[in-house]
This record gives sequence, structure tokens and C-alpha cells, in this order.
Amino acid sequence: MPVAAAAISNTAPVAPPKAAATSTPAKAPAQATGPKKNLLTALREKYGDQYAIEEVKEAESLNMEKLRACWDAYGSTLEAQQKHSASGTFKMAVLEIENDIHFTVRVPGLTAQKFVEQERMMLIDQIFATFNNRSIKFSIIVDATEKEDVPIHMRLNSKQKFERISEQYPLLKELKEKLKLEIDY
Repeated sequence: MPVAAAAISNTAPVAPPKAAATSTPAKAPAQATGPKKNLLTALREKYGDQYAIEEVKEAESLNMEKLRACWDAYGSTLEAQQKHSASGTFKMAVLEIENDIHFTVRVPGLTAQKFVEQERMMLIDQIFATFNNRSIKFSIIVDATEKEDVPIHMRLNSKQKFERISEQYPLLKELKEKLKLEIDY
């Protein structure tokens, strides 16, 4: 420990501890020869190839043409992955821009909503990369205008089902009467 104290006293006077806690790093003396360098140039000179230093790209706000192109490109990616149902959903979806960082996706049914939800993370990453904007968000709305077709046999009760089948096959009603069966509806 006495050696370290001797080294400090030989180099420079020691600052009081209070000043050391609040002091800022010492700045390198400015070069008198040449123009003033910007921070990016100085970092590139100092660190060179150790780090990949890139300029931050300007964040873009949403616009319909670029958003639609990105959306369609993602749909094509799904088709290439042979996810045809999800790809079809992406083709049918209606996009509406709400503001600079939010848009709405309108899909025709609950199944279509599930397909978009399933791809949400990968899709939003592609949108972030396209617009250089990580604050973009979207919501999915199911249009109630399209009524999903429910097969007739699922809408009928037991009695209606039997009557429908007996109309198609008259021998069924005859068999029921011959065997004296009673059907609990």
C-alpha cells in the first residue's frame, strides 16, 4: 500500500474524495490540427473493427402503401412455408391506419383472427424492421358482418333430426312403428 501512495504522489496531487465522487471523466486535449470530429467518427477511430458502429436510422410513421407491401410480403412468406390457410387470411384482411404508430386489422371471422394472432410476433418484427420504428402496434377486429355457416344437423334438436332423417328415408319411420320404439327427444 505504501508503494501505491508513492505512485500517486509522484504523478499528480490527489483530489478530495467529495470531488472524486462527482467529477466527470477527463477530456482528451483537443487536437489543434484539423477540423472538429463528430462522435461517430471518433468512436470509429478509437475502436475500429472491434465493434460494428452503425448510425441509427430515422423512425418512420405508418403509411398505407409501405404497410400493405410489408403485409403482403409476410403473406407470401407464409405461403412459401405452406401455411395456406394463414396466407389466405392475410390476403383477405383489411388494414386501417389509426395514427402514426397504430393500425387495425379487420378479419372476417374468429378463425382468421386466430391465424393473425398466431403470426403476431413474427409479423410485428418484420413491421418494426420495415419502418425502423419499434413503437408500432396493431389490433385485430373481427367483422360481425359475415355469418359463419353452421351445418344444419348441428342446429337441429333431436326430434327435428329424426323427422328430417325419416323424410329422407321413409323406411326408418316404418321400422320404428313395427318395432314399437319410442324415441326420447
